[in-house]
Amino acid sequence: MLEEYLPQKMCLWIERYKGTVTDVTLSVNENMYLTVIGSIVDTDCFVTEQDFQNILTSLCRGSLYANQSTLKTGYITLENGYRVGMTGTAVTERDGTISHLRCIKSVNIRISRFIQGASGKIIDHIRNDGRVFNTVIIAPPGAGKTTILRDLAIRLGEDFKVGIADEREEIVPCGSSFRHTFVMKGARKHDCMLSMLRSMAPQVILTDEIGTKEDEMAIISLINSGVKVICTAHGYSERDFFERACFKEEKIDKLFERIVVLSSRHGPGTIEKIIHTKERAHD
Repeated sequence: MLEEYLPQKMCLWIERYKGTVTDVTLSVNENMYLTVIGSIVDTDCFVTEQDFQNILTSLCRGSLYANQSTLKTGYITLENGYRVGMTGTAVTERDGTISHLRCIKSVNIRISRFIQGASGKIIDHIRNDGRVFNTVIIAPPGAGKTTILRDLAIRLGEDFKVGIADEREEIVPCGSSFRHTFVMKGARKHDCMLSMLRSMAPQVILTDEIGTKEDEMAIISLINSGVKVICTAHGYSERDFFERACFKEEKIDKLFERIVVLSSRHGPGTIEKIIHTKERAHD
């Protein structure tokens, strides 16, 4: 997957941890390191200035300038769905917003995977008797929430008209297509969700990494319109999510019928908890 972007020695290290490595991090004049099931694995692959520039050129398909529209948010997305985060010197507009990056010194490659059946242990809680339940999947980085969301899109697309708000172009890699499913990308997820609501008459909409007030308002609009929502959010537990997110606990219980909490305790996709919020309300 990464052979066209990275030197062979680096790819051999990644191959050692095939299936468990979630991130590949490179910085100028440092050794490449990997994130494997939440733990750091150091390698002996030293990244020189020239190495880094060659890799950066490959990742950007020869033109850093052509990718500046997404780079100002700190990342680009490769055709296979891998997200490449970048850091360097931010150049800002008068209002303080970032216009582009220069002097990039570090990249982090987030590895995207298709794992058929990844949602197998939760699908029956989310879909039952022809009905889909509004669901939020909470997990820390690298715990498999996007992989599970991708598999849910495929499985729900067998029976429902599914929309995917893919702001970062990670859920559906370029060139992929799912049955009875349409994708909107290239804009903020709340704008994508509302646009699909108005234009495509979806039965279910999926999106990744909610967390803003605008996301909340869009989800409320979808649910009030009868569209089912399945989304993911950062968090180490439901309590962690409630404390940090714009969504308050009492509002979560009203909006979502299922809360799924994941971790990497036994590998990505470990299910820690599945909460049926209506049952909790009666406890």
